[in-house]
Amino acid sequence: MKPQSLVFTIYGDYVLKNRVNLTFQSLVKMMTVFGFTEPAIRAALYRMKKKGIIKEIDGRIELSPEGLKRTMEGVGRVYGEYKHHWDGKWRILVYNLSEERRELRDSLRRELTWLGFGSLAQSTWISPNPVDDTLKEVISRYGSLLKERDHLFFFVATSWGDPQQIVRRCWNLSQIDQAYREFLSKWSTVDPNLDYERAFITKLTLVHEYRKFLNIDPMLPQELLPEDWIGYRAHELFVSLYSKLAPKADEYFTSMVKSKDKVSQTRLRQEG
Repeated sequence: MKPQSLVFTIYGDYVLKNRVNLTFQSLVKMMTVFGFTEPAIRAALYRMKKKGIIKEIDGRIELSPEGLKRTMEGVGRVYGEYKHHWDGKWRILVYNLSEERRELRDSLRRELTWLGFGSLAQSTWISPNPVDDTLKEVISRYGSLLKERDHLFFFVATSWGDPQQIVRRCWNLSQIDQAYREFLSKWSTVDPNLDYERAFITKLTLVHEYRKFLNIDPMLPQELLPEDWIGYRAHELFVSLYSKLAPKADEYFTSMVKSKDKVSQTRLRQEG
């Protein structure tokens, strides 16, 4: 786990849920129990600040609007329902970006992959998930960067080819299956009866490793997956182990929060 990934995990799993602002000192203290040195943490936070992911206000480390958006997207998918039904619609995005716009094109592809889209053909991406609002925001953001000959189109199709054939063409389910098997092999033997610090470390490591699936698993609807899809078992294990680790881990987090952080938490709750 890299320091930047740990920051996202801490904020997604604790800071946003508890509506607490962490001081720099509290954040460093939490991250050092994972083996990171203070210089490494400072360097990671500096890079995140330079990228516009976090901001520092009166000694507190807060997510920027972009950092908050990204974190909330991950939170919704990690802690949300894994099983869901298909509405029978395909969301299709087609773009035409010149070779000189390679950086913009690669950025768009990464964002589409993060949203669970698969590549159907060159410059054509598709998803069966109801991500219309999020995709429209992406299109609006990228649309403002387009030049005269660049194009970006989004449309919804209700009947378009054989669904199973499209799935096989766009996503490597065998590769995803193997990744889930490795996750199950590692985490199914973990004993949740740990001391407070180890429970905290183990819980956040669990979240971090499960969150990796957001980059490879499009989380397709039930109708497009095998009945015995291994992702269901992996999600059940994640939820079960997470809930068993949570009591001690959460208490440890509370003990690590400084009084200044707790004051911020009280103020936020009063204002909320």
